[in-house]
Amino acid sequence: MRWRVRRTLTSILVFVAITTFVLHFNVSEKSEKFDSGDFQQLHRRAAGVAVVSVRDGSSRVNVHDVGDQRNGSFGSLLHQSKKEQSRGGGIREMAWANDVPSLSDDDSQLPPPLPQQQLNTSETEFQLKLIEKELNQFALQLQQTQENLLREQSQRYGGRQQQLKPILQKSSPPNLTIVVKEAPKYIPVAADTAAKLQQPVPPQSIPETNFRKTELNDVFIAVKTTGKYHKSRLNILLDTWVTQAKEQTYFFTDIFDEEYRIRTNYHLINTNCSGQHSRQALCCKTAVIYDTFLKSGKRWFCGVDDDNYLNVKQLLILLQDYKHEQDVYLGRASLSHPIEAMDRDNAMQRVTFWFATGGAGYCISRSLALKMSPYASGGTFKSMCNRIRLPDDVSIGFIIETLLKQPLTRINKFNSHLQSLRTIKPDQLSKQITLSYGIDEKRVNVVQIPNGAYSETQDPTRFKSLHCLLNPTLGKCPHR
Repeated sequence: MRWRVRRTLTSILVFVAITTFVLHFNVSEKSEKFDSGDFQQLHRRAAGVAVVSVRDGSSRVNVHDVGDQRNGSFGSLLHQSKKEQSRGGGIREMAWANDVPSLSDDDSQLPPPLPQQQLNTSETEFQLKLIEKELNQFALQLQQTQENLLREQSQRYGGRQQQLKPILQKSSPPNLTIVVKEAPKYIPVAADTAAKLQQPVPPQSIPETNFRKTELNDVFIAVKTTGKYHKSRLNILLDTWVTQAKEQTYFFTDIFDEEYRIRTNYHLINTNCSGQHSRQALCCKTAVIYDTFLKSGKRWFCGVDDDNYLNVKQLLILLQDYKHEQDVYLGRASLSHPIEAMDRDNAMQRVTFWFATGGAGYCISRSLALKMSPYASGGTFKSMCNRIRLPDDVSIGFIIETLLKQPLTRINKFNSHLQSLRTIKPDQLSKQITLSYGIDEKRVNVVQIPNGAYSETQDPTRFKSLHCLLNPTLGKCPHR
């Protein structure tokens, strides 16, 4: 029995060596002292491999960082600890940490302490079987982690994944610590863990990777609105396209509104910005939107206004044609020529660039959004707006096209109220990504839907009729 445990431990050493070597240039060592019962503190440390030595109620943890701590994919630790009873009456106390998706710094999101129960350790053979199961499971987890790290590194090296494999095979094992001390009569083990140990280890599939196709849950949809338009504009969105993307859609406003917080499933975010339609207010909201997207860990950011209808199906089809690991800026240019601006941080130099109009909606890949961070994160986006004295959507174009040298990919399936929406043929409506409306005293600018499910009096924006046209199986749409 023991030789099987030793063999499994040897396999673990190899996997740990591989994981450590892959990011060898990014490795640093940290130490932190904490109470032995407070292992949940590890959830907020960097991703990596940790070995815990326990002595007299206190522990010293050596955490080897791997990867960029600011990247959500390697941001926290899952701590596990098991004890093996030796023939001499002592136990080996080992601990390891495995990479899992990051958690918020908010303590309220950390898992609560698990209930403890007393596990009798009198039967050495039974304990060894349990340890062997757990070690085998951990070895599989390490293998999966190594594969994910290999993919991360292959992106940095231009996809040369095959060239990295020979390097991984030459890695040397890291230093591990095993502390031996006298065994207590009973070993405290979390209740749910004890129950799981007595069950066969279930097969585990390799986690989803960046190579899979983009899904709706990979998209962060931001709707910019204001308090005075909650009733007149948000109601129609919540009754139509938002029903198809409830969990992915967030509303950014400027007042606290409990009614719509509930209606949006608490996805209504008060930015505390001004409610005026000014450059400062718009840039203030967009700064909050940008930071919220970065924290979400999503692949794609897509922003729309509260007078847009978003064709969720067509949006997903569009994004699946691009890679979120590349720098992608998608949208519609509202002008027929590049806009001109004065760069006040560069001796008032005149600059020209394209930008995607926010009135039609636009999308930015995560790769590009991360490169925007020096110019947009932590509220710095507002200073960029002041730098060229133009609104938020124009300032985004300035950052991407002028500072980051990434051109706008023009997608004319994004539509705003600045266009003549009546010119869009009815048989082309289902292929559009966004649509809009404009209704004032002078004119009505809406899409044309012959024989729509609702009359123009019942549906002045035509969004309800459009929603029924795009989703003919909806039971609530009246038949005309």
